[in-house]
Amino acid sequence: MFKYKKENSLENRKETFRKLKEKHPKEIPIICEKAKDSKIELNIKSHYLLKEEHKFVFFMKLIRKKLELNDEEGLFFLVNGKFNLTGEETMKEIYDKYKDKDDGFLYIIYGEEKIFG
Repeated sequence: MFKYKKENSLENRKETFRKLKEKHPKEIPIICEKAKDSKIELNIKSHYLLKEEHKFVFFMKLIRKKLELNDEEGLFFLVNGKFNLTGEETMKEIYDKYKDKDDGFLYIIYGEEKIFG
């Protein structure tokens, strides 16, 4: 389960989502957290607002930059803990398919890929 969900009641999450959408109607509210078994040491903020038309690759690059990863370091992203995404979908397309039905946020997990070679 996401840390954000553990630390915030459903009512609180719904109210936060409502306020965000009221203030930023054309942006996608995202909660992005590190995978539990990830060895990435740097912790970054977990709340993001991205424009609907941005492609997922934009978000991937944003997180990579914040984590200060070089091009050789692999990173995976899972939506709702299970759906691996490609970079070409827009944030709106992803949001429409995978948003949390209870609170409205889009939940994404990231972690390092196990690359051998």
